[in-house]
Amino acid sequence: EIPALRVPWWDTAANELRYAEVPARTLRIAPPVLQPTASPAESTSAAALPDAGDVAADTRSVTSLWLWTTLAALLGWAGTTAWLLWRMQPRSGKQAGSAKS
Repeated sequence: EIPALRVPWWDTAANELRYAEVPARTLRIAPPVLQPTASPAESTSAAALPDAGDVAADTRSVTSLWLWTTLAALLGWAGTTAWLLWRMQPRSGKQAGSAKS
């Protein structure tokens, strides 16, 4: 038996508390239908399992995607850091606003 369920929720249109209710239910479970027994090797057929080559190819493509994404993010971070450090260096030499007299 699954007991009744009462869930409170706020009705924004009526601006009041309401309840969603699901009545109790009784389920009858039938016993399993027995099939002729098969050996464990036959029950797990090779057709039901993915091919090892396909799994390896999928793993390589996902690994490659993450590798290139990580490298791109790392290069972007390193480039941004280098640019910010370059911009923070004090300027030396002639000032653009000074004039010789």
